[in-house]
Amino acid sequence: MNIEKIMWSDTVTKNLWIIVMGHPGSGKTTFSEILHERGFISFEYSAYFRHILNLQNEQRYEILKKVREYKQSIGRVSYTLDLILWVEKNIPDAYDKPIFLIGARDSEDIKILKSFKPVIFCIYLCSSKENRMRRIIQRNKVIDKKVINEIETKNNIKINPEIITCIKEHTNYLIENNGEIKDLINHVDNFLNHLEKLCQD
Repeated sequence: MNIEKIMWSDTVTKNLWIIVMGHPGSGKTTFSEILHERGFISFEYSAYFRHILNLQNEQRYEILKKVREYKQSIGRVSYTLDLILWVEKNIPDAYDKPIFLIGARDSEDIKILKSFKPVIFCIYLCSSKENRMRRIIQRNKVIDKKVINEIETKNNIKINPEIITCIKEHTNYLIENNGEIKDLINHVDNFLNHLEKLCQD
């Protein structure tokens, strides 16, 4: 997928944001780790909400439950501004590259974010259901077949309509993760090369 040519300068490059979307198990954490190895900084939505809600030791579904309550209590715009401030607070002064925000899944949240920050790419990291389930199983160290079947039928492995809407509205760069780490590394490097060319034009 293509994006229109962007005018770059040293003064704005560090303020540009890149959003990475994807279903649970699509490989966003691995994507983030590859970025870190290449000197880029990324921030995850889940880390932000754990920070805000002090739920480091809670299960993921509890975090998501609290997230919904948090959004309802302070409003989407307020929590998006809170997220921006949290990210900016954790960016080193000397850092002069784009910021990656990992895990956005709501179209309204991204629209609000775009209204406050220059978002140049929305990357959709896609992966097959089988690969996503395998990563979720590995993540949770599941070996029981009954539990595997439960994971397969849960909403976190099904197609979420909200995520699909978000992907359709905002994706302008697609990366397909087939489960092979070397291939994902190549995809990330290709994207970063594309990003560098835009910076140089």
